[in-house]
Amino acid sequence: AHPMSCGVVRPYGQAQGVTHAVEGRFVRYWRSSTLVVIKANLVEHYALTSESKLLLLHQAELDDRVRSASVVTVAGSVTDTGQPSGLIERSRKRTISTQVNVQSAPNSGATMRTGFSEGASDSSLGIFLAQASDRLLLGFSNMRVSLLRWDHTLFDWVTEQIFQMEHYLFQTELTPSFADVADDLMTSRRLPLSRGRLASDDHAFVEIDPRGRGIVIYGKKTSKAYFAPVHHVYEDRMGDTGRPTDVIREAEIFCLDFMANERKIQRVRSVVFLEGYFEPTVAVLYETAFSWAGRASKSADTCALMILSVDLSARTCAVVWHFRGLPYDAEAIVGVPESAGGGVLVLSPHILIYLRHGRCVCGLSLNSYGDRFVDEYGRSSSLESIVKYPDPMEIQRARCSFLKVEQEKTGSRNTALLALRSGQLYFLRIPSSNVVGEMALQRAGSTSIASLILPLTTDLVFLGSWVSDSVLVRYTLVVAHPEDNPGTDSADVESRDMIDKSESAEAEESWLFKSRQNEGGSVEDVPDLQRKWRLEILDSLPCMGPASDFAIGRQNSDGGNQNKMEMVIAAGASKNGCLGILRQSVRLEVLSSFSIPACKRAFTAIDIKFNKDEVNAMELRIAHAEAQNEEIRGRNELVKQAKMTWIQEEFSRRRVSRPDGEPEPDWEFLGHEIEREASILHPLEPEIPVEDRVPDSKGLHSYLFLSTDRRTTVLVTSNELSEISTGDFAFDSPTFAAGNLLNNRIIAQVAKDGVRLLVGQKRVSEFPLPYSSPIKEAQISDPFVLILLHDGTLLVLRANSSDDSGCEETDDMERPYEEFDAGTMEDFGLGNSSNAEVQLTVEIEVLVELKPTEERIVATAQIHRGRLGRLAIQLDASEQHRLHLALERRKVGSGYWDDMDDIERMLYADAGMSITSSMGGKALVQDREVEAVMDDEEMMLYSESKAREEHKDLDKTGNHVSMPEKHVNHVIAIAYTDSCFELRSLPIFSEILFATTDLHLGLRTLYPTGNIDLPSTSFGNRTSSSKIAHMHLCQLNNASALDGELPASLCLVLVTSDGRLLLYRTALQMEFNREGKPYFAISLHRIILQIVPELCHDEESISSVKEWGLIPFYDLGGRSGLLMNVPNPLIITLDRGYPRVHAFSIENEDKAILWMVPFHNVNCHKGAIAILPGGGVCVCSLPSNNQISLETSWVQRKVNARANVRKIAYHSSSESYVALASSEEEISSADMRRRILALSSAKNATAEARVELDEERLPLEIIEKHEIRLYQPGSWSLVKTYSLGENEAGLAVASMALDVYKQPKQADQDEEQQKRQQQDGGEMAVSPFAVTERLKSKHLVVVGTGYLKGEDANIRGRLLVFEISRQEGFSGLGQFSRFQLQLIAEKELKGPVSSLSTVQGYIACGVGPKVELHKLVEDEIVCTCFFFADLYTSSLSTLKQYILVGDMMKSVSLVYWRERNKSMTLLGKDFETARVYSTDFLIDGDELSLIFSDSEGNIHMINYGGISDPDARGGERLVPRGSYSLGARIGNFRRVGLTEKGDNHVTLFVTLDGAIGGIVPVPPRDFKKIRALQGKLVNLDELPRYAGINPGRMHDLVSEPFGNGTYRPSGQHLTNGRLLGEFRFLTEARQIEITRQVGLSPSSVSRQLQYLDQILSRF
Repeated sequence: AHPMSCGVVRPYGQAQGVTHAVEGRFVRYWRSSTLVVIKANLVEHYALTSESKLLLLHQAELDDRVRSASVVTVAGSVTDTGQPSGLIERSRKRTISTQVNVQSAPNSGATMRTGFSEGASDSSLGIFLAQASDRLLLGFSNMRVSLLRWDHTLFDWVTEQIFQMEHYLFQTELTPSFADVADDLMTSRRLPLSRGRLASDDHAFVEIDPRGRGIVIYGKKTSKAYFAPVHHVYEDRMGDTGRPTDVIREAEIFCLDFMANERKIQRVRSVVFLEGYFEPTVAVLYETAFSWAGRASKSADTCALMILSVDLSARTCAVVWHFRGLPYDAEAIVGVPESAGGGVLVLSPHILIYLRHGRCVCGLSLNSYGDRFVDEYGRSSSLESIVKYPDPMEIQRARCSFLKVEQEKTGSRNTALLALRSGQLYFLRIPSSNVVGEMALQRAGSTSIASLILPLTTDLVFLGSWVSDSVLVRYTLVVAHPEDNPGTDSADVESRDMIDKSESAEAEESWLFKSRQNEGGSVEDVPDLQRKWRLEILDSLPCMGPASDFAIGRQNSDGGNQNKMEMVIAAGASKNGCLGILRQSVRLEVLSSFSIPACKRAFTAIDIKFNKDEVNAMELRIAHAEAQNEEIRGRNELVKQAKMTWIQEEFSRRRVSRPDGEPEPDWEFLGHEIEREASILHPLEPEIPVEDRVPDSKGLHSYLFLSTDRRTTVLVTSNELSEISTGDFAFDSPTFAAGNLLNNRIIAQVAKDGVRLLVGQKRVSEFPLPYSSPIKEAQISDPFVLILLHDGTLLVLRANSSDDSGCEETDDMERPYEEFDAGTMEDFGLGNSSNAEVQLTVEIEVLVELKPTEERIVATAQIHRGRLGRLAIQLDASEQHRLHLALERRKVGSGYWDDMDDIERMLYADAGMSITSSMGGKALVQDREVEAVMDDEEMMLYSESKAREEHKDLDKTGNHVSMPEKHVNHVIAIAYTDSCFELRSLPIFSEILFATTDLHLGLRTLYPTGNIDLPSTSFGNRTSSSKIAHMHLCQLNNASALDGELPASLCLVLVTSDGRLLLYRTALQMEFNREGKPYFAISLHRIILQIVPELCHDEESISSVKEWGLIPFYDLGGRSGLLMNVPNPLIITLDRGYPRVHAFSIENEDKAILWMVPFHNVNCHKGAIAILPGGGVCVCSLPSNNQISLETSWVQRKVNARANVRKIAYHSSSESYVALASSEEEISSADMRRRILALSSAKNATAEARVELDEERLPLEIIEKHEIRLYQPGSWSLVKTYSLGENEAGLAVASMALDVYKQPKQADQDEEQQKRQQQDGGEMAVSPFAVTERLKSKHLVVVGTGYLKGEDANIRGRLLVFEISRQEGFSGLGQFSRFQLQLIAEKELKGPVSSLSTVQGYIACGVGPKVELHKLVEDEIVCTCFFFADLYTSSLSTLKQYILVGDMMKSVSLVYWRERNKSMTLLGKDFETARVYSTDFLIDGDELSLIFSDSEGNIHMINYGGISDPDARGGERLVPRGSYSLGARIGNFRRVGLTEKGDNHVTLFVTLDGAIGGIVPVPPRDFKKIRALQGKLVNLDELPRYAGINPGRMHDLVSEPFGNGTYRPSGQHLTNGRLLGEFRFLTEARQIEITRQVGLSPSSVSRQLQYLDQILSRF
């Protein structure tokens, strides 16, 4: 092995499990709050639409894992009801409050609101609210905290402040500020450093004061907390400096030692702020003494709660009250809202306790264990008010948060949501401060296992989960009368659990549940039996984690490319366990296909009259079939009656005719025989198949145009596709575009000689092209037709009809057509009258004729149907002056209200209207009249007024000119060959809205044109000759989706002439020119996709860029996006408002897709027509959202297993997957005790020591039953199972090629001779399996198990060998496969089989501390040799005769296997300490390295140096070559070849966060250049560095907590591949500058990135 192997850790998939979620008003000028969801190190920013759907605004990947998250809100003080205070209401600015999430579980989030001083004026307060936005506070490892602000101009997060809390370790109570401490203080008491990091490895947890007065940052491993007051951002803005103030000031941070003075707090479990106190007050849950299972039986009240009042200005702390005697297993505390009385809710697995002012107000004992605690310690701890809950349960590791729902009578928020680890949801209600009552617990339903609860509004809550899909749920308390469901009892209603929407596509989204208990403090005066909770899942975020294992197999395909692979992940937990199928390509399912030679393009069109006739004919067929089926069902009923009569008579006859003395027949078998005979004699008549009704039947496509370079074939798309040769279509000419105009009333066909307009098949108008240049591209966008010729001539035509109603615009910008009813069709003259088509008069006018010049030629153009946003596109001189004066007056704080109205009208289209926030809450109505305000807004925003008939606009001189009567709903984007880019309006083409140059080279702002003095749009000295070859504008979201608060965002897709793909997201922003005048520009934000497929691989593909195309599609399987017909087709989807790029292919076809068009037909609902090379035409359908998810970089499909899938392996011979799964089963505590006593060796002692408990109130216990499952790819159905024994758990599974041996024929005689020799006192007999002959090699599945029988029994295990066979068959339904899972050999071993692999046809297994090698001799498993490792073998990896052994505590060892003498020799071992999770090899040609991961999320690379290496200590030591901190534990490694027969391999891995990555080997010379380039990229200002994290240092080694202190290098031969991927997002000029400094070129870096991502092409 060569010692110079190098690797790049490249991420291929981001984390998916939600770890934190917070809500706040982060976006400036938005009236609604947004949601920030954090998935390990991924920060996603969501907006909530009016349809209660989550819309992804931004995605940022950090270089470190987030440990806690919270919100610092500067929008004003809020009451505990979640509504703004009176001061804020007077400001006429709506602020959405965030429910304080004081969940004290690890990594929990909280929210904070900063209050205002009482002397703040309305003017300054209102000005502040116009600009204020919340801050995102993130806590990381090593006690680091970062404060982030959302910049709406950059559309990205900006880091404001960074804190390293250990720097303030000596700023204790009553000490001088940090700024006044002498410099030698820190030098004399310098903190110890450990390998580049601070010594503390604690995580920073942040809690926020509900009134926003301060924060606390603490770590659970230490007894110290850091407090700091919070300041208002607007304070210095109103001062003389004009400089923004720091929200948290370093000089005011001080450290509080919990152990000091009378506190003596240690072993902190949770810290939260409380409401209802004058000073910031924290509650600390801690443990007074250590507890474990043995001590709990003697002392179970070891936890205590202390309430501390913190004076932030004086830096003092006082104890308010103290409560001792809490249960030893108290896990978390939750602050109770002030309106409900304040206090603390203590969560324990067996007890719920509500404490207020040092006493127990009420509580619930949930089971017998809680009853015993109350009986034993209740009197001493004053817990007498705790009552018993009737239904025994356990709430271990539960999540709890108080909702924003209020009681109608008291107005208090005393209802909380409790989520159990089993997924059960409960509503918990505590008595209010003025009500005497008991705590009530009501079951609500079941959903995915929630790791956090975030209340959003009074009826919405977000349930985040890191083990399953996170869901957005609406909860409603409804009143149901008993007569509604007369036959349903409470138990029946409670059994209807709410399940994940992913479990079944047909599952309902809403369920009703009755309350189990309703005691104390009722919400409404309604009887208990009439109260129900209605829960509805509104949206979900997919999750494919935690990934414990994965397997790689070939995709199930009957044809096409057989080398494509798929990744199958064992993910989820408990009932949310699943198999995740991951691919890189989206595959269209072929419904039918035919061939049109040389076909290149396809188009569809709608004929309203034809659709109406087709739908009527379909309804008649359906009605006729249903009527016939009704008659058939009636006849079948008579046949069934006759059949039953015959069966009864036949039974009687056979009973009577049975002779005496004859034995009793098998009546069950006889019954089946008689029933078969009856079915033959009385057959049932089959029903006639009934057609399915087509959704959106008014949008059916009527005609299909298939064009070649010479002619066009037109097909009628009814029940069957049939070609037509009659009509006025252009059959003898190629078609460049076809579609509908005038709201689908007209069919337009752009042919070689011009444009034809038809009604049905009859031509009503025509426009011949007066040019000799051929057509380059064409587009139809109702009512416009765009034609671009090869010489650069641009034509825009507009169709006008005699009926003005047909020209009205529609508000639906996504759909290319309108739906019409029968009445509308009659109005258009398209009813039953045959002469209706002739009555319609259509004209075509030339709207734009742009001819090429010597300086400028049009390269490409596109018409976009939709507004650029609700921001003003142009402002006249008077409006600019008004806005300028408003902004000037804002600086001095005078005349605020009038100024803010002016600014609002400039910024928003909904100023002055009644606004209801999408996040809920009350509407705010402005003081002015709505109609008058709307007139003013429309004049400024769209240069029109609904109340006036005159419409005005500006020309370039600033004068008012007349505008047409319609909205500007169309814009045209034009790219020229001189690198200029323009956005113009239609129909006023002369008006250039925005323009720039060199957009594809990195300029990211489109500036308006007109009379405003703007900065230069030149990019500078260009060194590239690339141009914009193709472009397209896509709508990402609807402007009305957020109640008018979110501008309609667009996605700009650019393809350059050198084959680069650029994705930008548009956002409108206000800027100022040199004279200080405001103007509006479009900022382009580069969408960062780590994995961007390379479009060009060689010079030949670059030369063909001009032949590519961007083909839009709408409503294809419920999706919209773009198809890129490049050599390797790509699809850009816009799911959840965020573009994703995936490979695209046809099922069972290994061909490129030349063209694709949406196709909606009676036999193909929301499908597509795809054109393949050679003229193949396929009618296809795209999998729906319920089948696959395109919201990540992988195409994901989830198969619910409803069990813990622990291990998985791929069996290549049968093309199936074998999984080890364990399903949970509930049993009674009595049964569990009997099982334990049966396994225990001291039964009597255990029984005597047990305290008697109430059997009826014991909670149900959960046991796991393990089994082996066999899944069939494609359908992913469970075909076979094999149950393991009682108390037996599956630990390892592997699919391997084993050599099968047999004994020679003389073995029997040799055995007799050996026995006789042994009896005569000879030597020990030799094993009969010592001499064997190899038969053949078979592909088998080996499973390792272990018995879990408790601590008193020795753990043993079994080795099972299975053979899987697959048989193909045919039936009336088609081809099917039949699988067999047969156990052919087993052997019991003296230890658990924890890991498996294969070595040259032998089975290598880890059995406790040993590594054993077994061989299969016929049906016997024979051990050939063994090797003692260290403590416990956790992982095995093999390569030829090398075995890499990973130990649970003692790192790794390298062993060599010699088949000649059947022995294993230790080559070397790692002398460091590491808890190994997984191991594998890194292969780079002839170079070999060893890879393993540990419990701290590190990846280590080591080498076998041999005797010649001085660091190897004579060859006994494996030399460390590098370490890389990933931050997440790795489930498993798998090696995959870069090519089918390549020498280089990529070592892929999955993490417990659901992320996917790989280690790619690179040559040392390239590795050095990559490291040099990364050193340049780290310090670039153009690349975002979120939270101030240094990506070059954050992946350094994280040492083991029990490490031996020896040195292990970090990053010598391993480096960060994600940082290298950021090179793509630099401008072209910047790329050239950076690469020159390190001796590279942009093309070489692109090739290197292409090599790193080459493995993805195999999926």
